[in-house]
Amino acid sequence: MKISLNVLDKILPPPAEWKFDLDLWQHPAAIARINKVVLWSKIHFDKMRPYYSMLAAAGQKCITASIINEPWGHQTFDDFPSLIKWIKKKMELSV
Repeated sequence: MKISLNVLDKILPPPAEWKFDLDLWQHPAAIARINKVVLWSKIHFDKMRPYYSMLAAAGQKCITASIINEPWGHQTFDDFPSLIKWIKKKMELSV
């Protein structure tokens, strides 16, 4: 099969100037699992940096902050924990 490809003489602007936003949902727990490191440890943060830097360079301008455990209901490989800590307190009523 013969393929012909013409490449335009154009250069992409920096991602901050793009007209679209990339939005790939990511969860830090997956990075911890594949690197076999403790979630939220210093080494985990070091391992996350290249992933999120690559996404930013590709045009990702937003983050997804899962506020409940398993936000996708077992639709993914990992059972992702919430990214916030929920604290239930007794409410005191003043009269």
